[in-house]
Amino acid sequence: MTDRFGRLRNIADIGDIINVEGYGKRDFQVESWTHELLYTAETIEESIIYDVIDVFTGEFGLAFQDEVSVVCTADKADEYIRNKNPEEYEITLKVRIIDEGEEILMGPEKDVTVEEERLKEDIDGLLTEIGDYRTLIELFGDDNNAYKTRIEYANLKLEGLAEKLRSIERK
Repeated sequence: MTDRFGRLRNIADIGDIINVEGYGKRDFQVESWTHELLYTAETIEESIIYDVIDVFTGEFGLAFQDEVSVVCTADKADEYIRNKNPEEYEITLKVRIIDEGEEILMGPEKDVTVEEERLKEDIDGLLTEIGDYRTLIELFGDDNNAYKTRIEYANLKLEGLAEKLRSIERK
C-alpha cells in the first residue's frame, strides 16, 4: 500500500484479489487505482477508485474504496486463482427479459453461470458489430452489399447464440 497524497490510503494494490460489495462472492483483480482530490469553493472531497477485472469472466468494473475488501495480496493471487473452481463461481445479476422492446419480466436476483455470462458478452459484441456496420452504411453507403452481407451473417450467429442462451435459462 502506498500513501500518495491526501489523507486516504488505498487498502488494495495493483494485482490484489478483492471482493466488491454487491457482487456476491465474485473475485476481482485490481488493475489500477486512482486517488482523487476534488476541490470546490466550500469543500475538498477525496476518493480512491479501483479499476478491476473479474478473474473468471474478464468483466471490467470500477469499485470505490468503501466497497472493497482484500481477499489476497498480489504475491499470492496466481495461486489463489489456480485453486478456485470456476464451476463453483457465483455470479449474481439482476435479470430483465425484454421481448420486442417491451419489458416482460423484472426478476429477482438469479444465479448466472460463467457460460451464460460469456454468451451474453458474445451477444453484446455481435450487437455492437451490427450497429457499427449500420453506421458505416449510413456514412459511406454500401454499393456492393458488403456491409449488408456482414450484418446478415452476424444476425445468423446472433440467433444461434440467443437460442443457446434461452436453452440454458430454461434449465
